[in-house]
Amino acid sequence: PLAVLKLSTLTWELLAHEGDGRTGQSSVALSSSKLVMFGGRCRQNVTNDLRLFCSDSMRRISPSIRGSCPCRELHAACGVRNKMYVMGGVLGNGSLRSDISCLDFETMTWSEVPSFGQICPTPRRGHAMCYNETRKQIIIFGGFGGHCYLNDVYCFEIEKLVWLKPSVAGEVPLPRTGHAISMLGRFLFIAGGTDGRQQLADVYALDTELLVWERVIDWSNETGLRGEICGKKGFSTFLKSCSRNFAFHNNHLLMLKPGVDGLPAELEIAQFTSPDAIQAMWRTQSDREQDVASKLEILDDVIAMANSLVISWRPPGKAAERVRKYKVMMMTRTGVVKEVAVSSRKDVERVNQAIVKVTGLNPNVEYAFCVKAMYVDGTHEWSESKAFRTSSQ
Repeated sequence: PLAVLKLSTLTWELLAHEGDGRTGQSSVALSSSKLVMFGGRCRQNVTNDLRLFCSDSMRRISPSIRGSCPCRELHAACGVRNKMYVMGGVLGNGSLRSDISCLDFETMTWSEVPSFGQICPTPRRGHAMCYNETRKQIIIFGGFGGHCYLNDVYCFEIEKLVWLKPSVAGEVPLPRTGHAISMLGRFLFIAGGTDGRQQLADVYALDTELLVWERVIDWSNETGLRGEICGKKGFSTFLKSCSRNFAFHNNHLLMLKPGVDGLPAELEIAQFTSPDAIQAMWRTQSDREQDVASKLEILDDVIAMANSLVISWRPPGKAAERVRKYKVMMMTRTGVVKEVAVSSRKDVERVNQAIVKVTGLNPNVEYAFCVKAMYVDGTHEWSESKAFRTSSQ
């Protein structure tokens, strides 16, 4: 059966069971109301059928298609405007593939996509891929190559029909399969998956311009990067032994934790913001006059430890009465900006100061912070950013 989570109400809706269940299929969002599901294993057979789910009618349909794509499972797929590209996976005879097929939704026709040049990804399954609109490239990461798990990156230029294998640096993710992937600005994000020994609970970002990886979040040994505001945890605790299901939606990472019955029981949402978007908000921040005694400001009395920083800020004087909530944003050394804590006005008004403890950081690394005050009338205000360094021990 297909389950739908409505993010506006955080409620699940289980659709009526239609046909046999399957594993190893791909799902691609064709639009805000249409989801395309392709291939996978149904009972003992690997299929190449395509089903279209419409959220408006909450129904699944099987459209008529010309041409065909080989039956496969554990492949990767992504949408590029009015087309869907499918790459790799396992055929019915168990062989791994690295080919690309394309389905044009205007003509509803399958076609095989040729590639030129000497570079080509090794056959694989369980990898993930997405589209980089700026560079007109399909990017794939990871998977299982038959003998080992992979953590390589390949880029397919859809206009030139050539594969590229960029040389990357930084904190390269562990080899994995079954992970989630998404593009946000110039950053490629991956989350979760498994390395064959354990479920991975981490998030990495690749700057596609600088080709540098950075570990953004790691829940492997603890609850991970979270904000603790006035003694309250900004994120719920994940049990270390639980497997997690990761999915990206726009600039949000959704993490589902199963309960004791194995069904989804807890949802966490992490928000990521690109540095360009933050700078744009700073530039467009209004210069409105404020009859306040002080301004929204991050204080200098930081408590620095090897894997955490405790920072505080001063609310914006009299304007604090109009604040609905505060968001604390952190920028890492490669420029990735993410939300690390949220606090309501009531959380901080008692002591006229808010304290945030951010954990899961690396030793002797500089991190920049800024605070966003969100007012009840829908406007907002940013503090000036300040950088602090974790201790080396």
